[in-house]
Amino acid sequence: MLLIYGHFAVFRVAAGESGCVLGIDVSQDLLTFAASHNERPWVAFRHGDAAALDLQDVSFDRAVMAQVLEYVADADACLSGLHRVLRPGGRLVVIDTDWDGVIWHTSDVDRLRRIKFAWEEHCADPRLPRTLLARLRSAGFGPVTVTGFPIINTRFDPSVLSYGLVGLMSDFLERRQTVAARDLEEWVADLEALDRQGRYFFSLLRCVFIASRA
Repeated sequence: MLLIYGHFAVFRVAAGESGCVLGIDVSQDLLTFAASHNERPWVAFRHGDAAALDLQDVSFDRAVMAQVLEYVADADACLSGLHRVLRPGGRLVVIDTDWDGVIWHTSDVDRLRRIKFAWEEHCADPRLPRTLLARLRSAGFGPVTVTGFPIINTRFDPSVLSYGLVGLMSDFLERRQTVAARDLEEWVADLEALDRQGRYFFSLLRCVFIASRA
């Protein structure tokens, strides 16, 4: 059985004739969306807390957390729970971002620095990957493989990740009022201008940890 916490709507997995996939999230909206797009009888969804998994011990073969653990206040409790529910030999895949490594080309470095600093409030640990290897080992996981994949955008339009990220950041910071609305407007205008000039650049690194339960 495969356990997926968060962002499970993007996965296409085959569980076999007797297997199943369970997607867990704290967002009822996401659960409703995922269920409405599910046509597979071996896929199920459940509301749950990553730091307090209400699941049987040694009941899953695989577990995946994609861009989730950095939002969990008690990451160690979450990893301990995942270790508990995995069978011996089971594997865990965790994907997260170190937000210090997110890069935009900009005409105003100080403004971007303020925006990125304020954005750190959107998650519990904006630098989680730096400590994740040690946390996995402390939770009882055995061999851990660490790799990563870069995301690079050289244009600014709705087809790329950074376009949606700018919208998320702007909405979040407007609600928090931690960055002046004018700064946000000028930041977006600067990105649009750089795009028109063929000078737009964005990159981030997704850090991938693959751990085994002894």
